[in-house]
Amino acid sequence: GEPESEPATAPAKEAEAASAGDAGASPGSVTVKVHVLEARNLTAADSDGTSDPYAVLHLSSDASATQTTKTVSSSLNPEWGEVFAFDGGREADSVTVCVYDYDYIGRDDPIGEVQISVQDAARQFVAYGAEGRWHRLSGEDAGEGEVRLGFEVDPLPADIQRQGSAAET
Repeated sequence: GEPESEPATAPAKEAEAASAGDAGASPGSVTVKVHVLEARNLTAADSDGTSDPYAVLHLSSDASATQTTKTVSSSLNPEWGEVFAFDGGREADSVTVCVYDYDYIGRDDPIGEVQISVQDAARQFVAYGAEGRWHRLSGEDAGEGEVRLGFEVDPLPADIQRQGSAAET
């Protein structure tokens, strides 16, 4: 048996150094990871009483850089379990998650959306880690719909870091 501890520690250090010196990230930028876990009680957008929901995410500072979940067929309680990373966000940004119903014919119907500031995402991350919390969808067709989102924000905004440091062991 060879000692297995050595190779495991080396790559982590390299990865840390690589991300710290990332040329693509401007100073003061944050990376926001959004865990789009599931939704429930979605409005039935289709005539057969269900929806084919998918979610589209973007940061307020760059609405063109959208990321999209898979479409779950015929479900009002879809489970996505997907993670999306946005690099180069700003602390002043917010994350928008829009849930749509996929239609074969015509435009996809918006079911509802939720907007969360990076500050609130960071607070949720400090309080709960990346495990999801339920967020109510807004919009005229949102009804009782909710989406369960988890967040990771790195680095944490300074004021939130201070609050969170006491909880760390």
